[in-house]
Amino acid sequence: MPEQVLVVRHHPWATPATVPAMATAPDADHRVGLTSRALSRDGAPWVPVSGEIHYSRVPRERWRERLLLMRSGGVDVVSTYLFWIHHQPAAGAAPKFDGDLDVAAFVRLCHELGLDVVLRIGPWCHGEVRNGGLPDWVQGTPVAHRTDDPAYLDLVRPWFAALGAELAGLCGPDGPVIGIQVENELYDQPGHLLTLKRMARDVGLRAPLWTATAWGGADLPPEEVLPLYSGYGDGFWVDASAPWDTTFRAHFFPSHEWDDPGVGADVRGTAAADITVRPRDEAFPPATCELGGGMATTYHRRLVPTGADIAAVGHAKIASGSAWQGYYMYAGGTNPAADLQESHATAYPNDLPRYDYDFHAAVSSAGLPGPSHAALRRQHAFLRAFAPLLVDMPSTLPEVRPAGVEDTGTLRWALRSDGRTGFVLLSWHQPHVPLPDLHGVRLGLELPGGRTTLGPVDVPAGTLARWPVGLRLGAVEVRSATASALTLLDPTTLVLVAEEGVPADVRFDARATVTGGTEVEQGLHRLPHRRGGVLEVALDGARATVVVVPSGDADRAWVLDRPAGRLLVLSDAALWTEGDALVARASAAPEVDVHGPDGWRTAAVRAEGSPR
Repeated sequence: MPEQVLVVRHHPWATPATVPAMATAPDADHRVGLTSRALSRDGAPWVPVSGEIHYSRVPRERWRERLLLMRSGGVDVVSTYLFWIHHQPAAGAAPKFDGDLDVAAFVRLCHELGLDVVLRIGPWCHGEVRNGGLPDWVQGTPVAHRTDDPAYLDLVRPWFAALGAELAGLCGPDGPVIGIQVENELYDQPGHLLTLKRMARDVGLRAPLWTATAWGGADLPPEEVLPLYSGYGDGFWVDASAPWDTTFRAHFFPSHEWDDPGVGADVRGTAAADITVRPRDEAFPPATCELGGGMATTYHRRLVPTGADIAAVGHAKIASGSAWQGYYMYAGGTNPAADLQESHATAYPNDLPRYDYDFHAAVSSAGLPGPSHAALRRQHAFLRAFAPLLVDMPSTLPEVRPAGVEDTGTLRWALRSDGRTGFVLLSWHQPHVPLPDLHGVRLGLELPGGRTTLGPVDVPAGTLARWPVGLRLGAVEVRSATASALTLLDPTTLVLVAEEGVPADVRFDARATVTGGTEVEQGLHRLPHRRGGVLEVALDGARATVVVVPSGDADRAWVLDRPAGRLLVLSDAALWTEGDALVARASAAPEVDVHGPDGWRTAAVRAEGSPR
């Protein structure tokens, strides 16, 4: 019986790239470019990584710490809700913007640290806050909330004016605010979204990107807001006795379906099965703002997602063609006062803790890196390094795909390729229902230049892989590798991370001279996954280097950008950079290894118990 080969045939873009009206609207500026396929930043291809943090749920003296850990985790855009109830709990009193509520100071700090900002201004935000963030006095006023009812807009207008007074100076071409979201999870009021956008612009709140949540079959005004999607691997909002819902399970599969009927269905009072999803608006690239960066714990359903659970959802979205990875939450927090959370007492279906909003996020409410921080930062390093390629790489699904969300025997994978270079993305992890180890897997990639075959290779359960194909390092080509692409330290130095249980097989031109690995056959060089190593390659006078981080060191790997250049670092301690200096959150300087031209060396690190 012939050996089975799982085949994917590269499909190029179906239509030419177009420019949506938003990209040429009055708020467009030189910083952020937008087409139907991708985004750009200052003229360079860009795959944004946004992470949610709520300034009003974090003590002001800890803002810097949280933001530095977000940045070193690969986040380059900070998104935050502005909860009206936190700022103006009492009618007649002016909104407060001091202390932990000084949103302008928070945005300026983001700018200082090189982070862009998306403001999610509501006025209804949700965020598991009472009334969705509307103050009680607004919620109790007899108006048609979240509509164009003039009486409701009269309540909102002064709040937006107050936000404009605080933040308008931070908007515009030279400011850090690149995006503004109006409302949240509003499904059938496209006109109201336009009204809120106009009201925000009238008070000086402007940005090149206006966004809206698109899940749940949302009806959005065409080309006026960038649709952003979600992806949660589990949810606190379903009944305690309910099985693992199909809407959660679907996010562990590469797919070209982006809408999700399950998120927010509880607050709508509608069963997910009764919600009609909408196809993605192809005037915009596929983008997200709420990939489950964790999950809140409620009294009736107490979820504890693992780091791998969280990373698997993000990884599957990259395989699906994501042009923007947005996480909710990326850094947890604590409610600023008692009884500000949604609860049964406030007519919500969920009872949340009075204070805790840790969310099992990549950065905990205590400011510690969570279990997902390492796996996510590897994904984000990949996106940053290879964005110039990824923006021209549509996602192609294989010919043989899982029969449904209960299929635990068919490999879940996809190809992102421009027709010559590509990345094979394997997504073989999910919670609750174990997946088996797959043995002797062979993958056939049909590209315009011919077929490339990977394997046979075993794919252990838990594998989240990004294997490069046809990747050029200057004049040297990495024809294929069974280890995940992590970053480029320079144009001819590639860093791979070995998968647990999978030998790192790297194939070059058979004429190349390669040192550092075991030649399995002509052109194929192997490094054991637990040892890793360095391959030095020479071909026709050109040279390149491939660094393979051992699988056991994967969670210790950090890729940090600084003015002097990009660093590959191995450290158990949390790290960030201050200028060219390496800083660790530790009581004493930890042992940190940095890879350089001469191999690994111990680096000088400044220990800092709590960033200033």
